[in-house]
Amino acid sequence: MLSNLCRLIHQSVVCFIISVFLVLVLNLPAFAVPDDLSQLSFSDLPAINNNGSIDLEDSSRQWTTGQTPDQFLRLGDIQSLLPQSLSIDTISKALGQDLSGTLIGDFAPLATQSVGSLVNAMPELSQLSIDDMPVLQALFSEKASLNPSQLQGTQLNQLLQDYPELSQLNLDDIDLSQFSIDSLPGADKLPISKLDGWEKATLKEVPGLNKLPMGSFPGSPPLAGGGIMRVDFVHGPEEAERTNTISGSDVMGFRVPCTIGNPDDCAYIELDDAENVGRSVQSPLEGVQWISGKYQEVEGGHGAYKWVNNGKEPTGRLPFGDTFKVVVWEPDEKTDSVTTALFARYCDDWGCTPYFIGPIPFMTYHRDDPIFVGLITPEPPTTESSTPTRAKKGGGFPPMTQFDSSSLGGGGGGDGRTCTVDPSKLDGATKAAIASVDPASREGAMDMVPYIMNACAEAGVTDSDQLAYIIAAAQHETDHFRTMQEYSRTMYDECGWGEGMVQVTWCGNKERVFRELGLPAYGGRSDRRLQQPDIAAQALCRGMKEGWYGQGRPIAECIGGGRVDYRCARAQVNGTDRWEEIGAAADRIKSGLAGSGGSGSDIGSGVICSTAAPGGGAGGSVPVGEANQRIMQSVQQMGSFSSASGSTNGREACAWAVNRVLSNAGIRPVGDNPNYVPSVESALQNGRGQQVNAAQAQAGDIVIAKDQRHIGICMNAGCSQIRSNSSSRAVFAWNSNGNFDGAYDRYGGANHIYRVTQP
Repeated sequence: MLSNLCRLIHQSVVCFIISVFLVLVLNLPAFAVPDDLSQLSFSDLPAINNNGSIDLEDSSRQWTTGQTPDQFLRLGDIQSLLPQSLSIDTISKALGQDLSGTLIGDFAPLATQSVGSLVNAMPELSQLSIDDMPVLQALFSEKASLNPSQLQGTQLNQLLQDYPELSQLNLDDIDLSQFSIDSLPGADKLPISKLDGWEKATLKEVPGLNKLPMGSFPGSPPLAGGGIMRVDFVHGPEEAERTNTISGSDVMGFRVPCTIGNPDDCAYIELDDAENVGRSVQSPLEGVQWISGKYQEVEGGHGAYKWVNNGKEPTGRLPFGDTFKVVVWEPDEKTDSVTTALFARYCDDWGCTPYFIGPIPFMTYHRDDPIFVGLITPEPPTTESSTPTRAKKGGGFPPMTQFDSSSLGGGGGGDGRTCTVDPSKLDGATKAAIASVDPASREGAMDMVPYIMNACAEAGVTDSDQLAYIIAAAQHETDHFRTMQEYSRTMYDECGWGEGMVQVTWCGNKERVFRELGLPAYGGRSDRRLQQPDIAAQALCRGMKEGWYGQGRPIAECIGGGRVDYRCARAQVNGTDRWEEIGAAADRIKSGLAGSGGSGSDIGSGVICSTAAPGGGAGGSVPVGEANQRIMQSVQQMGSFSSASGSTNGREACAWAVNRVLSNAGIRPVGDNPNYVPSVESALQNGRGQQVNAAQAQAGDIVIAKDQRHIGICMNAGCSQIRSNSSSRAVFAWNSNGNFDGAYDRYGGANHIYRVTQP
């Protein structure tokens, strides 16, 4: 009926907006959605389904099943909506009720203020008599033992001069159940941003804020005037290879294809113009696909927290602004319906995590229902695909992702070490590095430095002198982190000008970068991959560590072990150009890193480097042989190499890649068919190896996934970290946890670990 009505008056955008929410109300009896989305409040949103947490260097967050978003989202998480510019008075007027009589204890940003911070926020209080501020009168009487004669009629500024220690008292040092907000004259009109620590308060801790319609927030995006489409078809996870998408992330863009390495798991809904029911009208948006974020993930996150949750978030859209990400969840072909979910993120002045706090069950749609997708801006499809999550079909909403740094692995340097990265600790060093660059570089550093920190950690650069210089060199080469290509566009040869964080020039150098990184070959001047931050950071860190540029000397020959020769280090990039200036910047960054929790020359506990142990395993019954050490040395030497020469152009080359590592270590290929996992396991079971358990496992052991679906190499004792081939990138660079990040759980059975005993 709604569709027919809208066809009659399809010129009216209002019709579609109203119809969207009428449909949603019918589909979600447990979730009363207002007819006008601008009237939706945070308290209207449903409760979260699962527990979760995030632990960072200097803060932690937890959320529990049954909490609504207003109970766990902080004001700092929704800064784009500008809640900090509101006051109790403006919230009262928007809601049509007087909140000034609310107890101070129910207004957390105010209750947690010290007297000193309160006066800084409201200087006019210092001129008032203490008689006009009963809450301060009670605080001073109870906590400073001042008698009535000392307080009566005295101005606050005089009391603070006579008793300076009063400024250190907090309002919540006393019982605030007898004092309302209006007991502090003018507090109801004070913008929340004036209160110290406002960003840490949850929405429910600000009176009325959780009831405030989203359209009443000062930074609320427009929710009308376009962005309405129609659910045309619903497709489950058996689908594959979808490129005409409108989903992705604010990092990768919102046309991220579901292609590379995705033989299936491309569940999606196909959309059409809302008024095109039963019509043959063609439009540029007809047939676009919104890929399911349950089955596909994309790159997300910004600043110091970029690598939380492996830097990944579900693919989706931001139709309501950046407070929540809307994710297509479970398309069901049998019922022609699809569920959606919301995901939130953690933000502060240092950046934002990916959208991984969720799923929060949202709305259900059926075929031909209108759906709000937000404004769609023209942009080309990205060249990089989403990656499969390997989630299981059905089963409702799975447990929310909890950040687990053990699932992150790094590469190895040329010094015989295997390095793993723990962003829950590395974020402190990243913040320190960003804070240490010059002010002109700060904004760009928020984007580039996290990539540099992660890439250098994976490359095994943990000496703070070396790391500081690498960051300083990038700051100079990118003009304060503003550009990844030379402004002059000087043509050095047919491959163009300098590109990347170290401004790589000349065809030979660019070809070498892609060869060393194990990526598809450099494609000439039109190939702009060196300007992609992840590749640029790898080229910077590994290139300087291993000596790919300049005089061809590794940075350790110039900086390391207490030696610091900035002139030598500069010559490994670009002669002696401004070497003293770059060295001075490196000194500043080094000082910042030294205060981030590191000890000695190491940047801290965010990076853990170790060498394969020559002794017995944890269980002691199966000795670690020479083969383990040779395998780990080979892994470190080869780094992230391309598997494009393996089976199906690298998509099914996991056994091929492991055998290539073994071959480089001087070990005969394992298996009658070394490109086939069952053949490799059969050989290990019949004379070439010995099975061990996880307690006995050591770096260099071979691990085979459930149902012989995959194979990799253990990177540490206990095999909680695995390196294997990435089918989506055709590169031996997938760093997963000891269960391959759960990618093969749906096949049942158990993983098997083997030690090569017959090289």
